[in-house]
Amino acid sequence: MRLPKADIRYAIGASLISVIASSSGAASAYVKEGYTNLRIGGLASAAVVLFGLGLYLHRHGSEAPDYRIFKGEPADLSMESVESVAAFFIQCYPVAQKGRGLIMKAMRFHEHGGIDKLRYEDAPDPLPGPGEVVVRVKACALNYLDIWERVGLPGVTIPLPHISGSDVAGIIEAVGPGVAHVKPGDKTLVNPGISCMACEECYRGRDNYCRTYSALGYMTDGGYAELVRIPAVNALPYPEGLDFTDAAAIPLGFMTAWHMLVTRCNIRPGEEVLIIGAGSGVGSAAIQIARLFRARVITTAGGERKLQKALELGADHVIDHTKHRIRERVRDITRRRGVDIVFEHVGAATWEDSISSLAHHARLVTCGATTGFDAKVNLRHLFAKEITVMGSYMGSKHELLEVLKHVKAGHLRPVVSHIVPLEEAAAAQTVMEKREHFGKVVLQLD
Repeated sequence: MRLPKADIRYAIGASLISVIASSSGAASAYVKEGYTNLRIGGLASAAVVLFGLGLYLHRHGSEAPDYRIFKGEPADLSMESVESVAAFFIQCYPVAQKGRGLIMKAMRFHEHGGIDKLRYEDAPDPLPGPGEVVVRVKACALNYLDIWERVGLPGVTIPLPHISGSDVAGIIEAVGPGVAHVKPGDKTLVNPGISCMACEECYRGRDNYCRTYSALGYMTDGGYAELVRIPAVNALPYPEGLDFTDAAAIPLGFMTAWHMLVTRCNIRPGEEVLIIGAGSGVGSAAIQIARLFRARVITTAGGERKLQKALELGADHVIDHTKHRIRERVRDITRRRGVDIVFEHVGAATWEDSISSLAHHARLVTCGATTGFDAKVNLRHLFAKEITVMGSYMGSKHELLEVLKHVKAGHLRPVVSHIVPLEEAAAAQTVMEKREHFGKVVLQLD
Protein backbone atom coordinates (compact mmCIF):
# COMPACT_ATOMS: atom_id res chain seq x y z
CA MET A 1 0.00 0.00 0.00
CA ARG A 2 1.32 3.44 -0.90
CA LEU A 3 0.95 5.87 1.99
CA PRO A 4 0.49 9.64 1.48
CA LYS A 5 3.06 12.03 2.92
CA ALA A 6 1.04 12.71 6.07
CA ASP A 7 0.90 8.99 6.92
CA ILE A 8 4.58 8.61 6.07
CA ARG A 9 5.53 11.38 8.51
CA TYR A 10 3.73 9.59 11.32
CA ALA A 11 5.08 6.21 10.32
CA ILE A 12 8.65 7.57 10.35
CA GLY A 13 8.10 9.21 13.72
CA ALA A 14 6.62 6.06 15.20
CA SER A 15 9.43 3.95 13.73
CA LEU A 16 11.99 6.27 15.32
CA ILE A 17 10.29 5.77 18.64
CA SER A 18 10.33 2.02 18.10
CA VAL A 19 14.08 2.06 17.48
CA ILE A 20 14.73 4.22 20.53
CA ALA A 21 12.44 2.13 22.69
CA SER A 22 13.98 -1.17 21.63
CA SER A 23 17.49 0.08 22.45
CA SER A 24 16.52 1.72 25.71
CA GLY A 25 15.24 -1.25 27.66
CA ALA A 26 13.22 1.17 29.78
CA ALA A 27 10.38 1.89 27.38
CA SER A 28 6.88 2.45 28.69
CA ALA A 29 3.84 3.85 27.00
CA TYR A 30 0.16 4.29 27.30
CA VAL A 31 -2.64 5.16 24.94
CA LYS A 32 -5.60 7.25 26.02
CA GLU A 33 -8.20 9.58 24.49
CA GLY A 34 -7.07 9.03 20.93
CA TYR A 35 -3.39 9.90 21.35
CA THR A 36 -0.38 8.17 22.82
CA ASN A 37 2.47 9.21 25.09
CA LEU A 38 5.74 7.32 25.62
CA ARG A 39 8.36 7.67 28.34
CA ILE A 40 11.90 6.33 28.18
CA GLY A 41 15.16 7.15 29.86
CA GLY A 42 17.96 9.59 29.03
CA LEU A 43 18.28 11.46 25.75
CA ALA A 44 15.66 9.27 24.11
CA SER A 45 13.10 10.59 26.58
CA ALA A 46 13.41 14.11 25.21
CA ALA A 47 12.80 12.94 21.64
CA VAL A 48 9.71 11.01 22.67
CA VAL A 49 8.32 13.87 24.73
CA LEU A 50 8.73 16.21 21.75
CA PHE A 51 6.94 13.73 19.51
CA GLY A 52 4.08 13.39 22.01
CA LEU A 53 3.89 17.16 22.42
CA GLY A 54 3.59 17.58 18.67
CA LEU A 55 0.66 15.18 18.61
CA TYR A 56 -0.92 16.96 21.56
CA LEU A 57 -0.62 20.37 19.92
CA HIS A 58 -1.99 18.97 16.68
CA ARG A 59 -5.07 17.75 18.49
CA HIS A 60 -5.71 20.90 20.52
CA GLY A 61 -4.21 23.60 18.31
CA SER A 62 -2.02 26.50 19.33
CA GLU A 63 -4.59 27.45 22.01
CA ALA A 64 -4.20 24.12 23.81
CA PRO A 65 -5.53 24.22 27.37
CA ASP A 66 -2.97 24.14 30.12
CA TYR A 67 -3.17 20.65 31.50
CA ARG A 68 -0.75 17.75 31.70
CA ILE A 69 0.13 15.94 28.53
CA PHE A 70 0.66 12.64 30.25
CA LYS A 71 -2.34 10.70 31.58
CA GLY A 72 -2.97 7.11 32.66
CA GLU A 73 -0.71 4.43 34.00
CA PRO A 74 2.46 3.46 32.10
CA ALA A 75 3.01 -0.15 31.07
CA ASP A 76 6.14 -1.86 29.78
CA LEU A 77 6.01 -2.33 26.01
CA SER A 78 7.79 -4.67 23.66
CA MET A 79 8.97 -3.70 20.20
CA GLU A 80 5.75 -5.21 18.77
CA SER A 81 3.64 -3.15 21.20
CA VAL A 82 5.29 0.10 20.16
CA GLU A 83 4.75 -0.79 16.52
CA SER A 84 1.07 -1.36 17.30
CA VAL A 85 0.97 2.13 18.77
CA ALA A 86 2.30 3.44 15.44
CA ALA A 87 -0.44 1.54 13.63
CA PHE A 88 -2.98 3.01 16.03
CA PHE A 89 -1.87 6.52 15.09
CA ILE A 90 -2.18 5.85 11.39
CA GLN A 91 -5.70 4.50 11.98
CA CYS A 92 -6.55 7.66 13.90
CA TYR A 93 -5.78 9.75 10.83
CA PRO A 94 -7.94 8.28 8.05
CA VAL A 95 -8.26 11.70 6.45
CA ALA A 96 -4.57 11.50 5.60
CA GLN A 97 -5.33 8.54 3.35
CA LYS A 98 -6.68 11.04 0.88
CA GLY A 99 -3.40 12.93 0.90
CA ARG A 100 -4.95 16.03 2.45
CA GLY A 101 -2.81 16.23 5.54
CA LEU A 102 -4.08 16.69 9.08
CA ILE A 103 -5.63 20.13 8.77
CA MET A 104 -9.26 20.83 7.92
CA LYS A 105 -11.05 24.00 6.90
CA ALA A 106 -13.44 25.56 9.40
CA MET A 107 -15.34 28.76 10.06
CA ARG A 108 -14.28 29.93 13.52
CA PHE A 109 -14.33 33.02 15.70
CA HIS A 110 -11.52 33.85 18.13
CA GLU A 111 -13.40 36.59 19.99
CA HIS A 112 -17.00 37.68 20.38
CA GLY A 113 -18.47 40.43 18.27
CA GLY A 114 -19.89 41.23 14.85
CA ILE A 115 -20.04 39.23 11.66
CA ASP A 116 -16.45 40.27 10.87
CA LYS A 117 -15.21 38.01 13.69
CA LEU A 118 -15.89 34.89 11.63
CA ARG A 119 -12.76 33.48 9.98
CA TYR A 120 -12.56 30.80 7.33
CA GLU A 121 -9.27 29.15 8.25
CA ASP A 122 -7.28 26.01 8.93
CA ALA A 123 -8.01 24.08 12.11
CA PRO A 124 -6.72 20.78 13.54
CA ASP A 125 -8.63 17.69 12.46
CA PRO A 126 -10.65 16.20 15.34
CA LEU A 127 -9.77 12.65 16.42
CA PRO A 128 -12.27 10.09 17.74
CA GLY A 129 -11.78 9.01 21.34
CA PRO A 130 -13.43 6.01 22.99
CA GLY A 131 -17.14 5.98 22.19
CA GLU A 132 -16.78 8.78 19.64
CA VAL A 133 -16.92 9.15 15.89
CA VAL A 134 -15.71 11.79 13.46
CA VAL A 135 -18.20 12.85 10.80
CA ARG A 136 -17.27 14.38 7.47
CA VAL A 137 -19.76 17.23 7.25
CA LYS A 138 -21.74 17.43 4.03
CA ALA A 139 -24.29 19.98 5.25
CA CYS A 140 -24.85 22.04 8.40
CA ALA A 141 -27.99 24.09 9.05
CA LEU A 142 -27.82 27.38 10.92
CA ASN A 143 -29.66 28.29 14.12
CA TYR A 144 -29.94 31.58 15.99
CA LEU A 145 -27.82 29.92 18.67
CA ASP A 146 -24.88 30.26 16.27
CA ILE A 147 -25.34 34.04 16.17
CA TRP A 148 -25.70 34.32 19.94
CA GLU A 149 -22.51 32.34 20.42
CA ARG A 150 -20.62 34.67 18.11
CA VAL A 151 -22.04 37.85 19.67
CA GLY A 152 -21.56 36.53 23.21
CA LEU A 153 -24.06 35.48 25.87
CA PRO A 154 -24.12 37.17 29.31
CA GLY A 155 -22.60 34.90 31.94
CA VAL A 156 -21.66 32.19 29.42
CA THR A 157 -18.02 31.37 28.69
CA ILE A 158 -17.70 29.70 25.31
CA PRO A 159 -14.35 27.99 24.55
CA LEU A 160 -12.34 30.00 22.01
CA PRO A 161 -11.56 29.69 19.17
CA HIS A 162 -14.99 28.27 18.50
CA ILE A 163 -16.74 26.38 15.70
CA SER A 164 -20.54 26.70 15.79
CA GLY A 165 -23.13 24.45 14.16
CA SER A 166 -25.66 22.04 15.68
CA ASP A 167 -27.49 20.52 12.71
CA VAL A 168 -25.19 18.18 10.79
CA ALA A 169 -25.64 15.59 8.07
CA GLY A 170 -22.64 13.75 6.69
CA ILE A 171 -20.58 10.58 6.39
CA ILE A 172 -18.76 8.69 9.14
CA GLU A 173 -15.05 9.37 8.65
CA ALA A 174 -13.52 7.53 11.62
CA VAL A 175 -14.66 5.64 14.70
CA GLY A 176 -13.04 5.42 18.12
CA PRO A 177 -12.55 2.37 20.33
CA GLY A 178 -15.76 0.62 21.41
CA VAL A 179 -17.90 1.87 18.52
CA ALA A 180 -19.69 -0.92 16.66
CA HIS A 181 -23.02 0.37 15.33
CA VAL A 182 -21.50 2.59 12.62
CA LYS A 183 -18.44 2.35 10.41
CA PRO A 184 -16.48 4.67 8.12
CA GLY A 185 -18.47 5.38 4.96
CA ASP A 186 -21.91 5.22 6.61
CA LYS A 187 -24.19 8.20 6.04
CA THR A 188 -25.55 9.72 9.24
CA LEU A 189 -27.81 12.42 10.60
CA VAL A 190 -26.46 13.85 13.83
CA ASN A 191 -28.64 14.22 16.91
CA PRO A 192 -27.64 17.70 18.15
CA GLY A 193 -28.48 17.01 21.80
CA ILE A 194 -25.47 15.89 23.84
CA SER A 195 -26.01 14.33 27.27
CA CYS A 196 -24.06 12.18 29.75
CA MET A 197 -25.97 8.98 28.85
CA ALA A 198 -25.34 7.78 32.40
CA CYS A 199 -27.84 9.58 34.66
CA GLU A 200 -31.40 8.63 35.63
CA GLU A 201 -32.99 10.98 33.07
CA CYS A 202 -30.83 9.62 30.25
CA TYR A 203 -31.74 6.04 31.22
CA ARG A 204 -35.41 7.03 31.10
CA GLY A 205 -35.00 8.29 27.55
CA ARG A 206 -35.38 11.91 28.64
CA ASP A 207 -31.85 12.91 27.73
CA ASN A 208 -32.88 16.56 27.25
CA TYR A 209 -33.52 16.67 31.02
CA CYS A 210 -29.94 15.56 31.74
CA ARG A 211 -28.10 18.15 33.86
CA THR A 212 -25.23 18.18 31.35
CA TYR A 213 -27.50 18.38 28.29
CA SER A 214 -26.29 20.80 25.64
CA ALA A 215 -26.34 21.39 21.91
CA LEU A 216 -23.57 20.34 19.58
CA GLY A 217 -21.58 23.43 18.65
CA TYR A 218 -22.41 25.28 21.87
CA MET A 219 -19.77 24.22 24.38
CA THR A 220 -18.15 21.87 21.87
CA ASP A 221 -16.98 22.47 18.33
CA GLY A 222 -19.77 21.99 15.81
CA GLY A 223 -20.51 21.59 12.13
CA TYR A 224 -19.11 24.77 10.54
CA ALA A 225 -16.16 22.63 9.47
CA GLU A 226 -15.13 19.79 7.20
CA LEU A 227 -15.04 17.38 10.16
CA VAL A 228 -16.80 17.24 13.53
CA ARG A 229 -16.34 14.89 16.49
CA ILE A 230 -19.50 13.63 18.21
CA PRO A 231 -20.50 10.93 20.71
CA ALA A 232 -21.16 7.78 18.72
CA VAL A 233 -24.69 7.51 20.17
CA ASN A 234 -25.51 10.78 18.39
CA ALA A 235 -24.85 9.26 14.96
CA LEU A 236 -28.38 8.38 13.85
CA PRO A 237 -29.47 6.38 10.81
CA TYR A 238 -29.68 8.59 7.73
CA PRO A 239 -33.17 9.47 6.44
CA GLU A 240 -32.92 7.96 2.98
CA GLY A 241 -34.56 9.81 0.13
CA LEU A 242 -33.28 13.21 1.28
CA ASP A 243 -30.18 15.01 0.14
CA PHE A 244 -27.73 16.24 2.76
CA THR A 245 -29.01 19.83 2.82
CA ASP A 246 -32.60 18.72 3.43
CA ALA A 247 -31.54 16.22 6.10
CA ALA A 248 -29.50 18.85 7.96
CA ALA A 249 -32.58 21.10 8.08
CA ILE A 250 -34.47 18.63 10.28
CA PRO A 251 -32.92 17.94 13.71
CA LEU A 252 -32.93 20.93 16.05
CA GLY A 253 -35.97 22.76 14.67
CA PHE A 254 -38.24 19.74 14.39
CA MET A 255 -37.25 18.07 17.65
CA THR A 256 -37.74 21.38 19.50
CA ALA A 257 -41.16 22.00 17.92
CA TRP A 258 -42.23 18.41 18.61
CA HIS A 259 -41.18 18.66 22.25
CA MET A 260 -43.05 21.95 22.63
CA LEU A 261 -46.34 20.99 21.01
CA VAL A 262 -46.60 17.23 21.56
CA THR A 263 -44.74 16.58 24.80
CA ARG A 264 -45.18 19.82 26.71
CA CYS A 265 -48.58 21.04 25.45
CA ASN A 266 -50.14 17.68 24.62
CA ILE A 267 -51.73 19.17 21.51
CA ARG A 268 -55.14 17.74 20.60
CA PRO A 269 -57.22 17.62 17.41
CA GLY A 270 -59.44 20.67 16.89
CA GLU A 271 -57.41 23.00 19.10
CA GLU A 272 -56.48 26.46 17.86
CA VAL A 273 -52.76 27.18 17.86
CA LEU A 274 -50.98 30.50 17.34
CA ILE A 275 -47.48 29.97 15.99
CA ILE A 276 -45.29 33.04 16.23
CA GLY A 277 -42.69 33.47 13.47
CA ALA A 278 -43.64 31.13 10.63
CA GLY A 279 -40.46 31.97 8.71
CA SER A 280 -38.08 30.52 11.27
CA GLY A 281 -36.86 26.95 11.21
CA VAL A 282 -38.76 26.05 14.37
CA GLY A 283 -41.85 27.97 13.23
CA SER A 284 -42.05 26.23 9.85
CA ALA A 285 -41.69 22.89 11.66
CA ALA A 286 -44.39 23.80 14.20
CA ILE A 287 -46.96 24.59 11.48
CA GLN A 288 -46.53 21.11 10.05
CA ILE A 289 -46.64 19.34 13.41
CA ALA A 290 -49.80 21.21 14.46
CA ARG A 291 -51.46 20.23 11.19
CA LEU A 292 -50.31 16.63 11.67
CA PHE A 293 -52.35 16.60 14.90
CA ARG A 294 -55.32 18.18 13.09
CA ALA A 295 -55.16 21.48 14.92
CA ARG A 296 -56.27 24.81 13.46
CA VAL A 297 -53.19 26.94 12.78
CA ILE A 298 -52.87 30.71 12.98
CA THR A 299 -49.38 32.02 12.31
CA THR A 300 -47.47 35.28 11.94
CA ALA A 301 -44.86 36.46 9.47
CA GLY A 302 -43.60 39.65 7.85
CA GLY A 303 -44.44 40.25 4.20
CA GLU A 304 -46.61 38.66 1.53
CA ARG A 305 -43.95 36.16 0.39
CA LYS A 306 -43.62 34.58 3.83
CA LEU A 307 -47.37 34.62 4.44
CA GLN A 308 -47.93 32.70 1.21
CA LYS A 309 -45.29 30.12 2.13
CA ALA A 310 -46.95 29.64 5.53
CA LEU A 311 -50.28 28.95 3.82
CA GLU A 312 -48.58 26.44 1.54
CA LEU A 313 -47.26 24.62 4.61
CA GLY A 314 -50.79 24.24 5.94
CA ALA A 315 -51.58 27.33 8.02
CA ASP A 316 -55.31 28.17 8.15
CA HIS A 317 -54.85 31.88 8.87
CA VAL A 318 -51.86 34.21 8.57
CA ILE A 319 -51.14 37.55 10.22
CA ASP A 320 -48.69 40.11 8.86
CA HIS A 321 -47.12 41.40 12.05
CA THR A 322 -45.72 44.41 10.19
CA LYS A 323 -49.27 45.64 9.42
CA HIS A 324 -51.52 44.29 12.17
CA ARG A 325 -51.54 43.92 15.93
CA ILE A 326 -51.32 40.19 16.55
CA ARG A 327 -53.72 40.05 19.50
CA GLU A 328 -56.40 42.00 17.62
CA ARG A 329 -56.26 39.75 14.58
CA VAL A 330 -56.38 36.66 16.79
CA ARG A 331 -59.52 37.98 18.48
CA ASP A 332 -61.12 38.54 15.08
CA ILE A 333 -60.19 35.09 13.78
CA THR A 334 -61.31 33.27 16.96
CA ARG A 335 -64.39 35.45 17.53
CA ARG A 336 -62.81 36.92 20.67
CA ARG A 337 -62.25 33.50 22.26
CA GLY A 338 -58.47 33.32 21.92
CA VAL A 339 -56.31 30.32 21.13
CA ASP A 340 -55.64 27.14 23.10
CA ILE A 341 -51.87 27.17 22.53
CA VAL A 342 -49.36 29.91 21.76
CA PHE A 343 -46.07 28.67 20.30
CA GLU A 344 -43.58 31.37 21.32
CA HIS A 345 -39.87 31.75 20.65
CA VAL A 346 -39.42 35.39 19.64
CA GLY A 347 -39.39 36.90 23.14
CA ALA A 348 -39.85 40.50 24.22
CA ALA A 349 -41.16 41.86 20.89
CA THR A 350 -44.19 39.54 20.80
CA TRP A 351 -44.63 38.45 24.40
CA GLU A 352 -47.53 40.73 25.41
CA ASP A 353 -49.44 39.90 22.22
CA SER A 354 -48.81 36.20 22.85
CA ILE A 355 -50.15 36.32 26.42
CA SER A 356 -53.16 38.43 25.39
CA SER A 357 -54.05 36.01 22.57
CA LEU A 358 -54.67 33.08 24.95
CA ALA A 359 -58.14 31.74 25.74
CA HIS A 360 -59.21 30.74 29.23
CA HIS A 361 -57.41 27.62 30.50
CA ALA A 362 -54.95 27.91 27.60
CA ARG A 363 -51.20 27.34 27.58
CA LEU A 364 -48.18 29.15 26.23
CA VAL A 365 -44.93 27.33 25.52
CA THR A 366 -41.66 29.11 24.78
CA CYS A 367 -38.23 27.91 23.71
CA GLY A 368 -36.35 31.15 23.04
CA ALA A 369 -36.00 34.89 23.19
CA THR A 370 -34.62 36.04 19.86
CA THR A 371 -35.66 39.67 20.39
CA GLY A 372 -34.81 39.82 24.10
CA PHE A 373 -35.53 38.02 27.35
CA ASP A 374 -36.88 40.93 29.45
CA ALA A 375 -40.59 40.23 28.97
CA LYS A 376 -43.46 41.31 31.26
CA VAL A 377 -46.52 39.35 32.32
CA ASN A 378 -49.80 40.85 33.49
CA LEU A 379 -50.48 38.60 36.45
CA ARG A 380 -54.20 39.36 36.33
CA HIS A 381 -54.39 37.64 32.95
CA LEU A 382 -52.36 34.75 34.31
CA PHE A 383 -54.52 33.86 37.32
CA ALA A 384 -57.93 35.09 36.17
CA LYS A 385 -57.78 33.14 32.90
CA GLU A 386 -55.95 30.18 34.53
CA ILE A 387 -53.19 30.35 31.94
CA THR A 388 -50.27 27.91 31.96
CA VAL A 389 -46.85 29.21 30.85
CA MET A 390 -44.24 26.56 30.07
CA GLY A 391 -40.60 26.59 29.14
CA SER A 392 -39.18 24.09 26.69
CA TYR A 393 -35.60 23.20 25.72
CA MET A 394 -34.69 21.26 22.60
CA GLY A 395 -35.92 17.64 22.72
CA SER A 396 -34.97 14.04 23.33
CA LYS A 397 -33.37 11.52 21.00
CA HIS A 398 -36.63 9.56 21.06
CA GLU A 399 -38.58 12.62 19.89
CA LEU A 400 -36.17 13.21 17.01
CA LEU A 401 -36.55 9.56 15.96
CA GLU A 402 -40.34 10.01 16.08
CA VAL A 403 -40.02 13.05 13.82
CA LEU A 404 -37.90 11.06 11.35
CA LYS A 405 -40.67 8.41 11.11
CA HIS A 406 -43.08 11.11 9.97
CA VAL A 407 -40.52 12.54 7.56
CA LYS A 408 -40.11 9.09 6.02
CA ALA A 409 -43.88 8.74 5.74
CA GLY A 410 -44.11 12.12 3.99
CA HIS A 411 -46.13 13.79 6.77
CA LEU A 412 -43.37 16.27 7.64
CA ARG A 413 -40.78 17.86 5.37
CA PRO A 414 -37.75 20.07 5.94
CA VAL A 415 -37.99 23.61 4.59
CA VAL A 416 -34.74 24.99 3.14
CA SER A 417 -34.53 28.67 2.32
CA HIS A 418 -30.88 29.28 1.36
CA ILE A 419 -27.97 26.94 0.54
CA VAL A 420 -24.57 28.59 1.05
CA PRO A 421 -20.98 27.23 0.87
CA LEU A 422 -19.10 26.94 4.17
CA GLU A 423 -16.68 29.73 3.29
CA GLU A 424 -19.67 32.12 3.03
CA ALA A 425 -21.05 31.36 6.50
CA ALA A 426 -20.83 35.05 7.38
CA ALA A 427 -23.25 35.85 4.55
CA ALA A 428 -25.52 33.03 5.74
CA GLN A 429 -25.68 34.47 9.26
CA THR A 430 -26.42 37.89 7.79
CA VAL A 431 -29.44 36.42 5.98
CA MET A 432 -30.75 35.20 9.34
CA GLU A 433 -30.04 38.46 11.15
CA LYS A 434 -31.96 40.38 8.47
CA ARG A 435 -34.90 37.91 8.63
CA GLU A 436 -34.65 37.24 4.91
CA HIS A 437 -35.19 33.50 5.16
CA PHE A 438 -38.22 31.23 5.36
CA GLY A 439 -37.14 27.91 6.83
CA LYS A 440 -33.53 26.89 7.30
CA VAL A 441 -30.33 28.40 5.98
CA VAL A 442 -27.91 25.55 5.25
CA LEU A 443 -24.16 25.44 4.73
CA GLN A 444 -23.10 22.97 2.04
CA LEU A 445 -19.68 21.30 1.85
CA ASP A 446 -18.14 19.37 -1.02
